Amino acid sequence: SSSGGNAGKDKNGMASPLPRCHPMVYIALDLEATCNETDNLYPQEVIQFSATMFSLTGREGGAETEMEAETEMEVIDSFNFLCRPQFHRKLSSFCTQLTGITQGDVDSSLPFA
Repeated sequence: SSSGGNAGKDKNGMASPLPRCHPMVYIALDLEATCNETDNLYPQEVIQFSATMFSLTGREGGAETEMEAETEMEVIDSFNFLCRPQFHRKLSSFCTQLTGITQGDVDSSLPFA
């Protein structure tokens, strides 16, 4: 049995950081900040901090290219933290319409810092 001289390489012989069977883990961050439709509020303040950790696992499944390989996504964990602004305490109606975050949401939250 061969030890596999192509370990860590794709079917074209190119170096591959991980075998396709290992999931890649990512974290997606999302920040929402105070905003106004007509002018830039300075400083903009974070009013929502969210993160989602997820993994992507590819399956070859007879695909001709890596782009055609099936990918499965699994959410591992996530959190959502609303923050009370300190400088611009009243959210504009534009900000509420854009983000879906209400004045009551931020009023009952802790500040970001």
